[in-house]
Amino acid sequence: MDVGNLDAVKYPCWSGACPSGQTTRVTVTAIILASMLPEKKGIIWARADEYA
Repeated sequence: MDVGNLDAVKYPCWSGACPSGQTTRVTVTAIILASMLPEKKGIIWARADEYA
């Protein structure tokens, strides 16, 4: 995942195809946890995919 691309923040989605709040929370939590525990990054993202 490329967290360096902030176009989604600058240009919000108006088409109705935006991720839900749950998906956003899961993704943000995975980003934070993966940055804190890089050795468990694969497990964190796999679990985030299950929830999102």
